[in-house]
Amino acid sequence: MGASRVTPGVYITTSWDDGHPCDLRIAQLLERYGLAGTFYVPREHPEGTIPPSRYATFGPSVELGAHTIHHEALAWIDDARARREIAESKDWIEQHTGTHCPVFCPPRGKFHRRHLDMMVDAGFDGARTVEAWSLDAPRPYANPHRAFHVMPTTVQAYPNVALGNLRNVIKRRSLCGLVRFVRCGFGRDWTHSLVCSLDTAVRRGHGVVHLWGHGWEIAAQKQWPQVDAVFRELSRRVRARQARAVTNGQLVALCRGDADAPPDAPARPVATPPPRPLAHAS
Repeated sequence: MGASRVTPGVYITTSWDDGHPCDLRIAQLLERYGLAGTFYVPREHPEGTIPPSRYATFGPSVELGAHTIHHEALAWIDDARARREIAESKDWIEQHTGTHCPVFCPPRGKFHRRHLDMMVDAGFDGARTVEAWSLDAPRPYANPHRAFHVMPTTVQAYPNVALGNLRNVIKRRSLCGLVRFVRCGFGRDWTHSLVCSLDTAVRRGHGVVHLWGHGWEIAAQKQWPQVDAVFRELSRRVRARQARAVTNGQLVALCRGDADAPPDAPARPVATPPPRPLAHAS
């Protein structure tokens, strides 16, 4: 995978997995603070899911992505079943929203390269991974049939132990991720890590700050005050024109160079010009 050939800009995107009822509270906070988010919703989940129609009230700042039908880890099932889980989840989202579902997120972050080809075949534009400590724009994936981008993330909204974060960057052999973890993550709360990463992107003048998490984990860990504080700070940066808020799908569209790629579209518009295409941050 190479770098996205796009021009500079700082972007903020968020994504939330599993379609738990707590996601509605996150969507309300995104709307309140003029931010944007993508909710990856499976049709079925052991903890229960909310129907896609419930997200529609939040407008274009809230986007739905596919997350398989049965919340299946793709690496743990056979290829025929994986292909069905990927393609049918896209169809299910589109049937309930009436719009193109541009992005997919593999449950538990478990997938292989061949699964990316299945996502391309299903008609997705991009996929979000659980690669952490990145400020990279979505990276193009080489497939002769369709432009497709793979999204890393920056910080998870969860009080991870340092060892788990360190494993993440070592597994991916990311020197930049390791340096960022040491500077922004080691011994720090996730909220400080995210703001530190945003400061880095703003100083450079380019990069994607990607916050992700699970609504049910936020509730279980009693992290709602932290989420509110982070959203307030991200909103301040957007209003100050230091960054632009986009969904995962809008981010991929900008990287693809789509002529009709939407500008950032928070529920409460902020006085910013339409976003320029993205830059790859190393």
